[in-house]
Amino acid sequence: MKKKYVYVIGAIILVLVITNPSYSSFKAYLGDEEARTSDTRRTTNLFICSKYSANDRNFFAIAGNFIELERTKLHITELREDIMRQLADSALYWSDTSDSNHNKISASEFAQRIKAKYPVYENIPNDSLIRAVIKKYPIYTGKVDFAK
Repeated sequence: MKKKYVYVIGAIILVLVITNPSYSSFKAYLGDEEARTSDTRRTTNLFICSKYSANDRNFFAIAGNFIELERTKLHITELREDIMRQLADSALYWSDTSDSNHNKISASEFAQRIKAKYPVYENIPNDSLIRAVIKKYPIYTGKVDFAK
């Protein structure tokens, strides 16, 4: 019985090795124009599968197929833009990033903004809430004037 499994696994591995896409297959997949104008290369060859790259695009290749992986640089940029969009929608966001006193808000106003944005914190005392938020998000330290 165990020999049967060994033969099946061996056959699967053999098929994957035979169908592992070559560099010329990758260039054909990209098309003549893109293959000529981009920096194409096989970055990893594991015999049953490979990883290719063309400029900032990465591809996983197995069994004669190419699967484009995420564009890491693009993904990070999109993620940053998404975070900035969420911050802009937030009631706690300040458009001016300078730390001068005229841009700071009072501690009570800061607490009110938090409570307006997150009503679940309505019953928490302002000083406890402010300490907890600033401990978790130190970026707000320079935005709150505790003397006001």
